Amino acid sequence: MVHNIVGWHFLGQAGIFNRTNPLSDPRGIFRYSRVFDPRPPFSRGANRPTYLRVIRTATGNPQHPGARAINRQIPDLADFDIYELYEIKPNKSSQIISAQNKLTQAQHELHSSNVGLTNWGRGTSYTPLPIVPIPGSTNFAVVRNHSPGIIVYDLINTRLAFTVIRASATLVAHAIEELMVKVSAALARNSRSPAAALLT
Repeated sequence: MVHNIVGWHFLGQAGIFNRTNPLSDPRGIFRYSRVFDPRPPFSRGANRPTYLRVIRTATGNPQHPGARAINRQIPDLADFDIYELYEIKPNKSSQIISAQNKLTQAQHELHSSNVGLTNWGRGTSYTPLPIVPIPGSTNFAVVRNHSPGIIVYDLINTRLAFTVIRASATLVAHAIEELMVKVSAALARNSRSPAAALLT
């Protein structure tokens, strides 16, 4: 669901609020300046923004053969106005590396002489919502830009977080209690010392 919420926000920033009608026309050309690849329960079916459709839309040529190496791959977000691509991934090193490799390959193919979209690249202008609630639960995701073209998120289990906070608070309270006992004992010893007696 994080992909969908980020995606709808991405579209909404460009004034695109269509969630039901096809995003592309009968030729396979996208109607809008931004597209994203939704996750279930939403689906664009034949309108998913494959790189083949991205290339055909960006060139204005519905018959463009695209780039075979990436035609079936799909960016998570694409902006046709400023030629930007994004991947949305869990904040895990393996996922981030995979996204970086995917964007590197896509950029290489888009810049090739066969395609000629040399102005396309990793996005830097879009900033996602920092906190994304997860529908149907009390959990949420913390979302941020990781690097050009890479958006990452961390899922936060609120029940687990509150449990950790409560446990931490209990440990701190016990530590303070032990410290106060030690301080009181030290003061008591000092009050019985000969030096303390001379000061009274």
